Amino acid sequence: MSAEAIKQHKAQRRRDQVRAASRRCRDRQRKETEDLRTKVFQLEEFIAHTMQSHEWEMRQQQERVQALQHENQLLAQQLAAAASAATVRVEDIEPVPLGTPVKLEDNTLPDDLVHCIADDVPTPWSQEFVYHAVEDTTRQLVTMLESDVEPVKSPVIFGWQFDFWSQGDKYYGRNRKFFPGVTALELGKRMQTVDPQQYMDTFPEVKKMEILQVFDDNVLVMRLVKALPGKTFTQAVNARFLAAAAPPTGSTSRWVYADRTIDEPTDGEYALENECNGYVFEDTVQELPDGTCIEGCLAQGVGQFESGGLECSVLLEELAKAFSSVVLRWESLFINDFMADDADGFADMVLDL
Repeated sequence: MSAEAIKQHKAQRRRDQVRAASRRCRDRQRKETEDLRTKVFQLEEFIAHTMQSHEWEMRQQQERVQALQHENQLLAQQLAAAASAATVRVEDIEPVPLGTPVKLEDNTLPDDLVHCIADDVPTPWSQEFVYHAVEDTTRQLVTMLESDVEPVKSPVIFGWQFDFWSQGDKYYGRNRKFFPGVTALELGKRMQTVDPQQYMDTFPEVKKMEILQVFDDNVLVMRLVKALPGKTFTQAVNARFLAAAAPPTGSTSRWVYADRTIDEPTDGEYALENECNGYVFEDTVQELPDGTCIEGCLAQGVGQFESGGLECSVLLEELAKAFSSVVLRWESLFINDFMADDADGFADMVLDL
């Protein structure tokens, strides 16, 4: 090959390299532009849903303030009536001579006062009772998760598949999304060990979390005060647990992290909310569009709630509005801080359901 031919060959090779580099640069810019558009769209949706959630929370607070003001007025009226009825003339009181013994009846305390004194000590919940609640709740949540019921709503928001429906005086919600590079047990442990204050900062609709009794590393009893979508603040004594369950076909492991109401707080500060809800985490393999298979965890939220006499259709609408904000906050607390940098492309995978 002549010197001129070699020179032309090298020049052509440089031109090819420049074209290839330019093509890669354009492809990268195109991908970055698409990613930015997607993130802008997601941010706009997040802002819209967060504003809706904030408006709903403000309504709940206003309703709570109005209820307390009304209750205060009633108590003031009762106090005034009691004070008026208790007013007696001093001369109507029969004097008792000094030294006269006063005989006390056997039952000097009213029943309600005896009940209050008895309830002054926190109720211990038996291990048998709580562990039965754990077993029963695990079974119920898995049954709800695998239910073939036709949902009223079934949107896909931020990669989460949602299903909402109602039966009688109860309404239900379930949602699911695949996360790569994490196991079912890891996600369950993250939820179990999160700092309560950090949890309440992330979910301001939760007003109080108070641990009452601990059975082991995975089971405890706690008092919860929170506002479910469409309702004012309510409270309950719940068994909170992390338990293993039989995995379904195609999964190697299944863990359930859940709350189940087992008792009612005695202070009466808020109305009782009977809860049965939680998350079911499953180790599974997801196939990508290019045929590649990746291991990860299928996170599935599921819950059953009581309507409390309110219209189920309205509660379902409020639940659907609030959940989009809830799942994003859930991801920020339990996923984003743990997700590997190279897994970002999979963080918003939508299941082909």
